[in-house]
Amino acid sequence: MSDSKIDKNVYINNSQIVFFFNKKLDRPDKLYSKLEETNFFKNNFIDITPIIIPIPDDEKLDEVPVVQVQGDKISLALSRVKVTFSYQFDDKYVYNKNYTDNFFRQAIDLCEGLISIPIFDIKISRVGFISNYFVKCIGEGSPDQQISNLLNSKIRDVLSGESISESNFRLAKKVDIGEFVANNLLTLQGALITEIATGDESKIFLIQRDVNTIQENKYEFNKEKVKSFLTKAANQIRIADIQRILYEIN
Repeated sequence: MSDSKIDKNVYINNSQIVFFFNKKLDRPDKLYSKLEETNFFKNNFIDITPIIIPIPDDEKLDEVPVVQVQGDKISLALSRVKVTFSYQFDDKYVYNKNYTDNFFRQAIDLCEGLISIPIFDIKISRVGFISNYFVKCIGEGSPDQQISNLLNSKIRDVLSGESISESNFRLAKKVDIGEFVANNLLTLQGALITEIATGDESKIFLIQRDVNTIQENKYEFNKEKVKSFLTKAANQIRIADIQRILYEIN
């Protein structure tokens, strides 16, 4: 196959923004009913019935969603300690640097809605931004074999056997993002997918990027600080650099 016919696009599957609360909520469903009155809901979830799950008030279940609402592309999951706002992109949506514009704007509206409800006195103490991408694997061998090439050969040779059948790669660093200290995480995994249109099997690299403020530090986010953090966190993703390195190791 000529180089011009090789698919070197970066595709994005979905993105999530997570807001962690400064305190535990007794009744997330009541907070949801107030959120329905905000501009965020009026702009995104008109006439959508939420799913309310009677999760017991147990510390081990604090992060389990009590309220879930699913729109056409966006969804919301509200637990006792956080809210997760997700965006599902179209099949084979090609990554571009402006893909977050509308998503971030909606998240900022959500932040403003949460902190504007006086009866709950909610503050956002942590923020996380997670995105999942994939790129085609164009080298020889399976994606897992190629990911293993990121490791020193002496580590690979510790395992007996002829070939690598599974390889997961996870790297984490702490990084200063403006006034915030954040975890900066990269996860790589190989996979095989079947093309719906042709039935052909394709080798891909799954890439997850996760930038979230550290648990040890509790901040007080307003909409300006959320916008600043998300914008700077997006600059940490460097997905094109990751793709280039994956192609260079083979």
